[in-house]
Amino acid sequence: MTPSRSLAQLDGGPQAPYGSSVWSILQNGVDVNPDRAALISAQQPPGHLGHLVGPGLVQSPAVRGPDEILTWSYAQMRRGAARLATVLARHGVPPHSTLLSFIPHSAEWALLLWVSAVRCLTVISQMPQALRLPEKTAELRTCFAMMPAVIVVQDEAAAQLVDETKAAPQPARTSNDTTPPFLGLCLSRLSEPRRGWISLADVAEMSFTDSESAINPSDVDDRLDRVAQIFFTSGSSGTPKGVPKTVKNLAACTATMADPQPGSTVGVIIGGNFAALASTMPLLLENRNFSLEKITSLRRIVLGGEIITKDFLSRAREVLPGPVVLPGFGMSEVAGLFGWLGGVPDPIPNYNGVVSCGKPLPGTRIRVVNEKGLVASLGEAGEMHVGTEGTVERYMHTQPGGKSDTFYEDEFGPWFTTGDISVLDEAGYVYIVGRKKELIRNVTGIIQPHTIESCLSAAFNVQTCVVALPSPMNGDVPYPIVARLPEGVSPGDMREHFINAVGSSYSLGTILTLEQLGMKSWPLTATGKVFKRELERAAVECMRKDPRLGLASYAIASS
Repeated sequence: MTPSRSLAQLDGGPQAPYGSSVWSILQNGVDVNPDRAALISAQQPPGHLGHLVGPGLVQSPAVRGPDEILTWSYAQMRRGAARLATVLARHGVPPHSTLLSFIPHSAEWALLLWVSAVRCLTVISQMPQALRLPEKTAELRTCFAMMPAVIVVQDEAAAQLVDETKAAPQPARTSNDTTPPFLGLCLSRLSEPRRGWISLADVAEMSFTDSESAINPSDVDDRLDRVAQIFFTSGSSGTPKGVPKTVKNLAACTATMADPQPGSTVGVIIGGNFAALASTMPLLLENRNFSLEKITSLRRIVLGGEIITKDFLSRAREVLPGPVVLPGFGMSEVAGLFGWLGGVPDPIPNYNGVVSCGKPLPGTRIRVVNEKGLVASLGEAGEMHVGTEGTVERYMHTQPGGKSDTFYEDEFGPWFTTGDISVLDEAGYVYIVGRKKELIRNVTGIIQPHTIESCLSAAFNVQTCVVALPSPMNGDVPYPIVARLPEGVSPGDMREHFINAVGSSYSLGTILTLEQLGMKSWPLTATGKVFKRELERAAVECMRKDPRLGLASYAIASS
């Protein structure tokens, strides 16, 4: 891909070499230093599952040592994974089957990740509460239709819910189908025997031979095209999409994001069972239990999930002075696109107040496509398309090789259309400035919601979210919704500030509060992002009750 001095497309260079299995990623940590801490679980006691992973001297970077909080070395993780893999084999769980998890962040979850790498299992991670949420029904139906050979839960109540779900009618199977293997793994002890289930607490007390406690890398029968993990993402749409990540996707992404300290980022990259969104930062700072003493172990914080402005970044660095705080970018479909290989500039460049998330890393191709479907010019906003070996090639509902508007291929290789509006500057820095489907089009032109959100949030120190509501006369009108009105500040004050800062060309709607919408907190999607469709619905209902808050013609047009 030949770079152009005027067009917004860039190749970050050749992909870093990577291994042929997920286990090769984890084995690297063992090879570099088996005694280095591979896991620290602050909420679990130091002796937890000690018999399963065995003894070991652990070199931990944490202030609180292995005698105070649960800490396992790479050698212990390997030993525990080998023993648990032996248990799965004893119960007839074949390699290359599927594991469905309903457990929280914990040592057990991390151990299952290692076991899945050894046995080449496809991992589907769900949060524990998913079994009890009606909105997760369709997603769980898809999960159970894959006939997982292993299902992991926290307690007997969850095991009962799994059994009930498994007993429900399933898609028709042919007469040649055999009954698939099944092993239920419960973290807590079972009060009475349950068919098909065992307790991890009981497993931890079993005895194992030396051969059952070791892993021979040559016995790991993996392949690059195997689906290693399946994520479900709803983004801002609320509709779940299955994202199948192959071994190649994970290995390439990990190689690109390799940290100078082996293993320190691998768990986040290949784990998937975590949430870190910019919208949670205000909640963290406002929590009465928050204190800097509780995060002394943090070395680096990457902000993502939403538009990161220079004011937001400055505030985050102010209140979190210890760790390095950087803007980042990632999606369920792809990670490891951008970074700071040449060092982080000070100050970080910004585009209209939005800070850069870095430059394309080796193995990353990027192009910005404008409204006409052409490659944009440098400095011009457009939809970001990316291509890497770490990017998924399809969604679960799309058959391999099937056509999709989201995935395409040209002479440069495969591409993924992110739906994000971005800008690429002459220095190669990338700026994520909005979402394509959230662009506001009206008689004044195209409006980026973040322009309004960042202006009001920075000036009044209040979380702001802009939704677009249609007007027959003006096209889409942006309505700012704020968490609350600051003391002594009126909607008129906020509007006046915005006009003075940005100009009067924007047709700004009424500034509304969550309280006016009948909400106590921001509605969130399954992935933790602000659910704008729900805000739009609530705003319409609010205006129906009080037409003075919006355009009178709007209620008529939307009825």
